[in-house]
Amino acid sequence: MSHDDGCEDRRVRTWAIVGSGITALGLVARRSFMIVRVEGSSMLPTYADGDHLLAVRPPLGRAIRPGDVVVVVAPGPSPATRAVETLVKRVAEVEPAGRPRQVFVVGDSGPSYDSRVFGPLASDAVLGRVVRVVSTG
Repeated sequence: MSHDDGCEDRRVRTWAIVGSGITALGLVARRSFMIVRVEGSSMLPTYADGDHLLAVRPPLGRAIRPGDVVVVVAPGPSPATRAVETLVKRVAEVEPAGRPRQVFVVGDSGPSYDSRVFGPLASDAVLGRVVRVVSTG
């Protein structure tokens, strides 16, 4: 084995380690963050139809509190689509009584399919807390 062969082996091992690290980082990012698309006008003027938002998945970051915008799993089928869906809503209230805690979520404007329709949600229905707009619709 020549000196060059040993260097080549080290380069291959280094790239394999770097590649594994990038893959692991990607898996952590997918489990820690999510990108969601706003559909509809219930979050105007804060977010518009078509906006893409970055949300931090629990348990990262701080606890959910009133005023936060969150991504939640809607309970049961939506009256509009008849399908289970996720919603982007603002937390109006967090009820600490009992476990799991409950959150009351509402849209920012006008009629909205939210806790005024379906009631409070268990805190485990919260998929993430919105931290920024990634792109506008």
